[in-house]
Amino acid sequence: DCEPGYSCAGGAASPASCAPGSFANQSSSIACTPCPKGAIPTANASGVMLCPSGMRQPFVGGAVCLECERGYFAADPGAEQCTPCAPGTVASDVRSSSCTPCAEGTHQPREGSVECLPCTGGESSGPGAESCDVCASDYFLAALPTRCGGDRCCPCGDVRGVSCGFNTTEATLNLNDQEWRHSSRTLETYLCLVRDGWSPCVGGSDAFKTVTAGSSRARRLEPTPGQEGDGYCQPGHGGPRCEVCTDPDTYFKALDAQCYECRDAFINLGWTALAVVLTAVLLATSLKVGCCRRSVQRVWWRVCALWRKIGLGAKLKQLVTNVQVLAAIPSVYMVSLPDGKYANWVEALEFPNLITAEIFTPSACLSGGYISLLLISSFWPWALALLAVLAMTARQAYRAGGGATDGGRFAFVRAVLLEGLFASLPLVLTLTFFVVAPASSRILKTFLCDPFTYDDATRESRSYLHDDYSLNCASSEYQAAENWALGLAFLWPIGIPVLYACLLFKSRKAILRHEPHQLSAAIKFLWAEYRPAYFWWEPLELLRKLTLTGFVIFIDEKYGLGRSLAALLLSLVFSAAHDFIQPYRTYVDNLLAKISHYALVLVYLAVTMLKVCEESEAVCEAFGTGSSGDVMFLLLFVVSTVLLGGLLLLAVARLVYENNRETGMLVFRAGGVPDLSLPRNSVWHLFLSH
Repeated sequence: DCEPGYSCAGGAASPASCAPGSFANQSSSIACTPCPKGAIPTANASGVMLCPSGMRQPFVGGAVCLECERGYFAADPGAEQCTPCAPGTVASDVRSSSCTPCAEGTHQPREGSVECLPCTGGESSGPGAESCDVCASDYFLAALPTRCGGDRCCPCGDVRGVSCGFNTTEATLNLNDQEWRHSSRTLETYLCLVRDGWSPCVGGSDAFKTVTAGSSRARRLEPTPGQEGDGYCQPGHGGPRCEVCTDPDTYFKALDAQCYECRDAFINLGWTALAVVLTAVLLATSLKVGCCRRSVQRVWWRVCALWRKIGLGAKLKQLVTNVQVLAAIPSVYMVSLPDGKYANWVEALEFPNLITAEIFTPSACLSGGYISLLLISSFWPWALALLAVLAMTARQAYRAGGGATDGGRFAFVRAVLLEGLFASLPLVLTLTFFVVAPASSRILKTFLCDPFTYDDATRESRSYLHDDYSLNCASSEYQAAENWALGLAFLWPIGIPVLYACLLFKSRKAILRHEPHQLSAAIKFLWAEYRPAYFWWEPLELLRKLTLTGFVIFIDEKYGLGRSLAALLLSLVFSAAHDFIQPYRTYVDNLLAKISHYALVLVYLAVTMLKVCEESEAVCEAFGTGSSGDVMFLLLFVVSTVLLGGLLLLAVARLVYENNRETGMLVFRAGGVPDLSLPRNSVWHLFLSH
């Protein structure tokens, strides 16, 4: 009998054991059966067993299992062939039953591999990656192939104000606090305002944020809610550098770098109006009472006499001019303040420039938006001047008794109008002097749009009005505002210097010959502090102020240092001209003007160096001021503060000195010294006291 594992062929004398690779699993088997692929016979050839995982048997009648080579695996028992490891996986040992995925930061593009390849050049990968398709930490995936010299991943340090985690792309860059960008398709980031640790910009990696339906943001910038770039802002903020308030009836206050409700501004306006009314009522009441009226008039006459005696008008005009010029530097010359700790100083410095429509209500709270603000800023001073003319005309008519003169009713009306006009001219000229810089700056800055990069691939940028970031400079509303500004330029930045020049030209003979007439006396505000030969200096001073605070805006910022260099050159020219001419009557006024000119030269030199520091940290370090412009701003701060303080101290010292001197001859009713100008062919004055 043939047992399992043996075969008994016909006529065989004895059973024969199965040959290698075959088996007989039954008794009395005539022949042994070859083993199938993936299996081998058992030890006594009485059956078959499958090759274990990690091994193969590719032949029929095979006697042994073969190990899988490195790079291959057999997951299940009974494998006929080993399977090569898929891309992204490897088998580093023989007889592998599975492949190991490549670790993070490695990859393997080929099958049947025994080891993973490391990612290089800032690239990285996830587990089991066939390629390095993401970027490592501190790198980001560039959207443009030429962004980093051909490398796919760019160092995160090449972009200011961002951080990069694993698998960061250009669209998912994480902006730091106080940083903003217009879209996820640009690497250009912008530093936001910071006030006492608060900033409207929170950074992050999401450029989008839903805007409240019906908000001013949705109404004025986009037809639908949501604007790319708003995702980097605090709640209620949006727009460029998050300086647009997205909630209805709110406005942005740059001093605090946050939004407030419009009703707060209206409440403040109400309190201000109430204070003005109460002051006017108190003054009017005191003038009605006989004793008070005489006391007030006496004090007023003495103040006026002292004012004229020591020439405080010239000193005040110099002070206001320099403050207005300094206050315009941050906005006109695009100088960013290095820290919010200077905000209170900037607020105090900008006080003379706050004589605009914004003292009544912010532009965001006006129904007409920026155009309403522009029109109010331009016309309210003229409305006040018209009221002054009407008041003075009514006063003259009252004094004239309302009767007709010998020339008839027309001649009477004409005479009264002329008297009222001449009487109001000093007030009107004083008002225009204080208001011309802020009003002109508002008009000229209508042409100043700040560009913000939107898409690096298409080189698209979007521009917004510098004074109102909610107004896109490509919108029809801005085009209307620009047209208004073109017309209003003839009312303020062009019209006022021309008005001053015409008035002085008309009065030139009376001034030069010391033969005052009604017009020359009415416009003393323009020429009284200057030597007669230089009576025309005031329009030049005004043009200098308007150039430094407004006209330089027309120098495109793409030329970098153009504005600050032009201001520096103009300050040098006027400084040299003043030293040569000495236009003021008194030594003190010439000295103060000289100090002012030299100080402005230093200030604009500091501004120029600060702009250089913004362009290149290496050049900034060459100046010995570190990699930032903080020291330059500190220089500007110190010089401007010393300038203003020096002017005030000198004025006070002059006041004390003159007040302690013997009081000269005064005309009591006129409230000042008598006009001792000499008529033609006269050489001396006679004073008869009684």
